[in-house]
Amino acid sequence: MAGYELARKRGYYLKQPGNEIAVRQLADKIPTEDSKALRFADQRRIRGIIDEELEAVWSGAKAPLDAVNAAVARGNELLSAPKH
Repeated sequence: MAGYELARKRGYYLKQPGNEIAVRQLADKIPTEDSKALRFADQRRIRGIIDEELEAVWSGAKAPLDAVNAAVARGNELLSAPKH
């Protein structure tokens, strides 16, 4: 919120009022365990995917670029899956 307040005091939102709407919509919500810091669906599961892919790099099972590409593909698949 400190960044928001500074931008507001400097007049940024007078020039970009739509940006203030987005910030206020996010800031008006009480964070949950899954939404603290970053706010996107399935954050914990995506962190698990990243950890698994990094482990594959550290163990020599995958090249770094292959692991990054796999993490992106797996994360995108998770984010695009229908929610129940």
